[in-house]
Amino acid sequence: MAIVMFARSRMALLAAAASAVALGCAYLIAGAPAAQADYASECASPTQTVNGGNLNLNLAAGDVVLIAAPGTYTGNVTNWPTAATICVESGATFAPTSVATPGGRLLNQGTATFPPLVTVAGASVENGGTINITNINNNSPIAVVNLPGGTINVDSAINLQTGANVVNDGTINVNGGVDIHAGATVTSNGTVNLGGNLTVTGSLTNGGVQTVAGTINVNSNGTLVNECRLFSTDFVNDNSATNHGIIDVDGGQFINNDAYQQTTTGLVVGTTFNNNAGSGITGAGRYTFSGQTVNNGTVTGDSAADPIIFFDASQTGGQIFDIESGTHTNVVRAPVVVPPDDFLPATCAQPPVTPSPSVTAPVSPSPSVSPSPSAPVSPSPSGSEIPPTAPPSGSATPSPSGAPVSPSTLPPTHGPSTSPSGLPVTGSSSPVRLAGLAILLLAAGGAILLAVRRRRG
Repeated sequence: MAIVMFARSRMALLAAAASAVALGCAYLIAGAPAAQADYASECASPTQTVNGGNLNLNLAAGDVVLIAAPGTYTGNVTNWPTAATICVESGATFAPTSVATPGGRLLNQGTATFPPLVTVAGASVENGGTINITNINNNSPIAVVNLPGGTINVDSAINLQTGANVVNDGTINVNGGVDIHAGATVTSNGTVNLGGNLTVTGSLTNGGVQTVAGTINVNSNGTLVNECRLFSTDFVNDNSATNHGIIDVDGGQFINNDAYQQTTTGLVVGTTFNNNAGSGITGAGRYTFSGQTVNNGTVTGDSAADPIIFFDASQTGGQIFDIESGTHTNVVRAPVVVPPDDFLPATCAQPPVTPSPSVTAPVSPSPSVSPSPSAPVSPSPSGSEIPPTAPPSGSATPSPSGAPVSPSTLPPTHGPSTSPSGLPVTGSSSPVRLAGLAILLLAAGGAILLAVRRRRG
């Protein structure tokens, strides 16, 4: 009996080990499972099917109206309350002439084109197709999920009120600015193109590529976390900003008035630099500027072994900053590689979707640091990390040449359909997090196998 119980126990342990190892391998190969769309379940049993036409729709709570392909609907929506749903099938077009009280739910897999809208409480959107909006006024919170492959085009500015929640894994094009109010949250792992300013008083986490034609303002109480690429004319931080990726304000100014933190993977590219914060700039990473640099606050690197690398191309004497009224610790001067605009660092959540040509995207700034053929840097073997130029050990003196590094040997561009390791990306989680989870699962499998061997012994 004991032998049988031991055999069964050993078989169970082996099965658990195999499962852990298999799951770990699956995470390494494919990444975390992608977010599931709700269209298939919520639109499976419509209470009404519309095959185009212009009849008015007067919805009540609980109604599920399917706009079926290949129809085109052009009527009036006279009532669209909370808990009423409109589903737009792939290949169908929903183009109402007017929409009253849009507080319900839209699940779009086709094309939805709206006249000017004034949303009410309860409005929510899931988009896997194309949505075109002439003008929108959000007087109350709205929930938006833009799926991979989805495109939202807005031909006006957007104000996201307290309680609003936007998750973008596709493409959002806005011809005006965006104001994220206190209590509103935006998480974008896709592509965003804004024709005006971006004001953050709420919370913004960027794991994709955002291009802002105007200024990024992180207001009092605002929080910004960048894990991929941000392009803007100017960047002003008045509360809290953290950078793991690349912030490019080349041609403009980087102004820090409060807590700004950067990790070793972070890079800031700009023309002028002004730090006025006593709480200051902390962490590590790289900074490169072509114009005047002013430090009136504190700049503190993590350590002498992991300093902040700061390169002022128009250096004043042997100083780190042109004007040094504040203090700096563990900051060294060394050339910094500026990658091309289409380079995606390994910290990006997923490869962003190509922007839709229907809304003109702002032109991405071009790096201003002039190349020098005398100081090339070898590319990263993985092609997904920006190779920093490490200063001499224990040295805080300027580099001998003072010349920027030639971009001719930059790492290869990260492709649109692969992870930094060259494997397919199917989820929106960071590759770093996925790798850590995979390692834990593989370790668990190995530990179980070791336990089996010990019991057999």
